[in-house]
Formats: sequence, structure tokens, C-alpha cells
Amino acid sequence: MAFEVHVDEENDVIVLHLHGALDHEATEFPSEVRRAVLTGKPLVVDLSAIASVQSMGIGMLVEGFKAAKESGRRMVFVGARPQVRAVLNHTKLDTIFELIDSIDEAFDLLRR
Repeated sequence: MAFEVHVDEENDVIVLHLHGALDHEATEFPSEVRRAVLTGKPLVVDLSAIASVQSMGIGMLVEGFKAAKESGRRMVFVGARPQVRAVLNHTKLDTIFELIDSIDEAFDLLRR
């Protein structure tokens, strides 16, 4: 499945909906994160439609998170499937990333 990213703005938050495999072909993701960071709004990365994550995809998530943090933006990740969450656990990124179950929960968290 080809990678796609759809960007929405909901509740004054930028939501990046990712679809497909997060791998070397997901080159659209870093540029969308950079664009989203420039808005000055918090970011939600929806992982619910990500089937798999390869090492290149992990690097993209880390770089996106760093870009958001360095710009003073908060980035949370939502809806990670068990296989994706297992990769994040194995790489210890679950101790760095805010992993939330749903977009609504992320909105609630970001409003605090």
C-alpha cells in the first residue's frame, strides 16, 4: 500500500492522518510536518491507518518530533495499532512520544 498523508485542522490543532507503510517511500511526511510546525499550532499524528513501520519511518517520526519540539510545538501520536506500538515500545520511543488512544483524547490533552 502506498503511503499517503492527509492534513486537517480541527479544534485549532493540525492533524496529520497517515495511511500505508511508514518506510522509505513516506517522503511526504517530513515536508508535511515542517509545514505544520510553521502554523504555530499543536500537532496530532494519526497512526491508526499505518500497517507497518520500517527503520526509515522510525527516523522520520523522530525527526518530526524533534522539529516540533525545537519549534516549541507539541506533537502527540494517536491510534497506533498493536504492531506499530510494539515497534515504538521496542525502540523505547514510547517513553519519549506521547501515545494516545484516540484523536478526541488528544484534543482533550492539548486543551489542558
